[in-house]
Amino acid sequence: QVILHSCGSIYRVIDRLIDSGVECLHPLQALARNMDAAYLAEHYKGRIAFLGGIDTQDLLVHGTPEQIKADVRRVKALLAPNLIVSPSHEALLLNVPPANVVAMAEAARE
Repeated sequence: QVILHSCGSIYRVIDRLIDSGVECLHPLQALARNMDAAYLAEHYKGRIAFLGGIDTQDLLVHGTPEQIKADVRRVKALLAPNLIVSPSHEALLLNVPPANVVAMAEAARE
């Protein structure tokens, strides 16, 4: 399987990536232009898998556990079943409260 890691707004080349054999995009940088779950679902759902999508720039840092769970449910509703729920970047930094990581994991398992 081919998983491509690329940060930022890459929506303009996703069709070409799919055509070239990329099967999964990592991460989905949720706040980058046209990289939110709604846009990706509308244009690419069923053609490629997604890894990421839970905003770690703002939501995971400042949100409440309930806000985190609600966003995970929203992203899952839009992109599942070809989705691996994870932060929108390649790592969780120290500014993400542990309770928010737990909330993300719990909602992913629902």
